[in-house]
Amino acid sequence: MKRRIRVSIAVAAMLAFLLAGVCAFAGSVSDGSSADSVTGRSAAAVSASAGNSSEDDWTCFQNSENNNGVTTRAATPDAAHAVSLWGDVKTGNSVTPPLIVGEDLYVASEKTVYQIDRRTGNVKKKAEALHGDVGFAMHPMVYADGTLYAVTNADGEGTMIEAVDGKTLQPRWHSRGYTGLGLTQLTYRKINGKGYLYTGTGVYDHQRQRYDEAKAGSADNGTLRWFFCVSAEDGKTVWSVKDAERGFYWAGACVTDRYVVFGSDNGDPGGLDTDGSVIRSLDPLTGKEISRVEGLKGDFRSAIVRDGDFLYAGTMGGRFYRIRIGEDGTLAQPSASGDENGDFSYVDLGKSIRGAAVVYKGRAYVGVSSKSTGNCRYVVLDISRALNKNSEIYSVPVAGTPTGAPLLSVPEGDPSGARYLYFTCNVKPGGIWCIRDVPRQTEAGAAEQVFVPEGAQAQNCISPLAVSGDGILYYKNDSNYIMAIAPRLLSGVKLTTDKGKPLSVSFQPGMRDYQVIADDTAASVKLAVSGKGGETSCSLSVNGEEQGETMTAKLGDAAETKIRLRVKRGAVCVDYHFTVVRVTEKDAELSVLSLTEDGRYDDNLLDELTRGQDRYQTKQLESGKDTYSLWVLPLHSEAEVHVYARENVRVPEKGGLLKAGSELDYIWRDEMDDSQKYVIGSADLNKNTVVDVRVTSKDKSTTRDYLVTLNRAKPRPEVKKPAPPAKVKSVSCKAGRKKLTLKWKKASRATGYEITVAKDRKFRKGKKKVRVDRPKKLTRTIRQKKGTKYVRIRAYVRSGGKTVYGPYSKTVRVKVR
Repeated sequence: MKRRIRVSIAVAAMLAFLLAGVCAFAGSVSDGSSADSVTGRSAAAVSASAGNSSEDDWTCFQNSENNNGVTTRAATPDAAHAVSLWGDVKTGNSVTPPLIVGEDLYVASEKTVYQIDRRTGNVKKKAEALHGDVGFAMHPMVYADGTLYAVTNADGEGTMIEAVDGKTLQPRWHSRGYTGLGLTQLTYRKINGKGYLYTGTGVYDHQRQRYDEAKAGSADNGTLRWFFCVSAEDGKTVWSVKDAERGFYWAGACVTDRYVVFGSDNGDPGGLDTDGSVIRSLDPLTGKEISRVEGLKGDFRSAIVRDGDFLYAGTMGGRFYRIRIGEDGTLAQPSASGDENGDFSYVDLGKSIRGAAVVYKGRAYVGVSSKSTGNCRYVVLDISRALNKNSEIYSVPVAGTPTGAPLLSVPEGDPSGARYLYFTCNVKPGGIWCIRDVPRQTEAGAAEQVFVPEGAQAQNCISPLAVSGDGILYYKNDSNYIMAIAPRLLSGVKLTTDKGKPLSVSFQPGMRDYQVIADDTAASVKLAVSGKGGETSCSLSVNGEEQGETMTAKLGDAAETKIRLRVKRGAVCVDYHFTVVRVTEKDAELSVLSLTEDGRYDDNLLDELTRGQDRYQTKQLESGKDTYSLWVLPLHSEAEVHVYARENVRVPEKGGLLKAGSELDYIWRDEMDDSQKYVIGSADLNKNTVVDVRVTSKDKSTTRDYLVTLNRAKPRPEVKKPAPPAKVKSVSCKAGRKKLTLKWKKASRATGYEITVAKDRKFRKGKKKVRVDRPKKLTRTIRQKKGTKYVRIRAYVRSGGKTVYGPYSKTVRVKVR
């Protein structure tokens, strides 16, 4: 890319999110048919029902007592670019998704809990507070009444719930352990003034059959699987239920004051998509069963979502169920005839469902996965009546398996009534996608990727999203980097010297650090920003001194001037840093050296320009294209640049070979930064093309030459160097009259031998070498004059034009008569 010096932080800014609040607290959202409304709160992943906790509590899955990820206040996805607020923030391996409490984030990794400043990403506090380990950390902790709660596993004790003080991060208690893996979301509920915690245990899919075979015939026959409730006050067990066949894996509960309802595995160790799973409704205080529905198809791998009088859940068997639940927790049953009815119905979507659905105003948004990435999709269903094969309204292909729970944003004041479904996929780069839906829409749109992690941050994602009330989104993917994403605050920044000369800056909203070049004729630099709204403010500091809203920075006499541009909108604050480097009249360096196709500024085919390096080359150019554009620009605006032909350079537009040393003329000068464009043509497409770029300083005292090579010749195939032969052994030498005869044993891998005879032991005087190539006999007679001689021999091997020698034998002394 044609830029002076690349920025240091490579977090992409992509089309956007808009978090004006994928969760903000703007009142209630009701579907018109529900008895319950969904009310937003300040530190919520989604808007959640009011009445059970304060604004700083994050008590359950999606921070919604209905597990329904609906939120208010979000801009449309093309309204802005998403901006990463931090650089690389990583607390450890297998970190829990971030939990927002006020101005802080809380995560856990292994046995350590971290408190992170959500404005800066800096760790404020950490404590190795946990008795167990959070393991693969699939779900966030929960927070209520000043306490953090986490699901952990301790060796030899099993899965447990732990409580940690929200201020000190010191442990308060841990519950007893339950056999099985803690793979289910944790839910907190306050009933009659007391807090209760609910979760379950299960077995990894790939271990189910092996585990059940090992347990067959044993007394417990697989009672590794539990669902249990503990007191939030002291961690003591309130109740627990076990299932000898089924487990509870990623099957979070929906909890009210009257019942707790959750799904299970199907009890089939050999298949995830067969019949046998169960939905249970239990008394939340006693664990006594109220109702159940049996024989459902496929394991449940998502939390139950409630909307009004109905529960919604999908299974690994591809079925999406709609089941009425009474106020007392009684579940509707399939009709005796097997026909669908309004109280119990389902639709078969064909492939597995791994994430929770979102339901809103008679529509459900359901992620459907497949072993083939190309067959994954989000399905929009009509749930205003009983589900059947005609319930699908449309579906949208997505990049990979939708595993993490989505968010449905319903912006206020949008006359179209548009909803925006934000979700992640279990596929690289682990970014964020968006689907737009409007009421009565029947035709599918496209899934737009609105944020793309780069570099080490790119990985698969099964994590839910968390958004603060001020519109900043926090999440992590399998890279275990924690990312903070905010709306773009401005679209461009231009720097101009007091002489009116623009400085080269390839500004992107997601890139934070820049280095720009100004020569010694400039006394100051003016910054001009574009694309900022009326609520956005900008201020400067120069070398650490605040300048307020003045957008002009004086450079002074220093070699470098550090400028910080601070951009704020409400609580969102982004700093951009510009280091202005001064160059003198003696400087003969380039600031731009770029080879591109078709005159484009991007896709530089050369290595990145590095100070002190003067040789640059392309990778092997495979195409039949014979001309490329070379862009050059000196650091000092009054230095001179000339380009000369060296090898295989064609006369532009005329053909023929240019003589070495012939100067090329530039054909265009960039109005933005004065860089010069040269057309470099190859006379022979099978030979390398080489040009020289010479920079002469303003005061003519210094020149600098750059060598640019277009690699066109096909490289010779690499010949592997053969292994060296072994050392020659059993060497004997017999002297005769004016001759000596040498004998030796064959050395492994040898194709020949080299004998050296000399008059001294150091083989410096009277040295003679004799080669014995592919010998039939391991002996050789060599004529020598009288006197004492020293002899040694080594083997060699020849392969592919390469010769490799082995070590010398021991030296033999002999006297020739």
